[in-house]
Amino acid sequence: SSKFDAIIVPGQNTQKCVINRIYKITQEQLSELRSLRKNSQQNLSK
Repeated sequence: SSKFDAIIVPGQNTQKCVINRIYKITQEQLSELRSLRKNSQQNLSK
């Protein structure tokens, strides 16, 4: 139930956690996209 408490309780702490999580996920996806792009460019140049 603590999960739901965190969601229900409005507070800067909760917002920060959510924003940090989203930011982290976004950064991971961006780095994945970059490596994919690098790989495809290398394949094209072969």
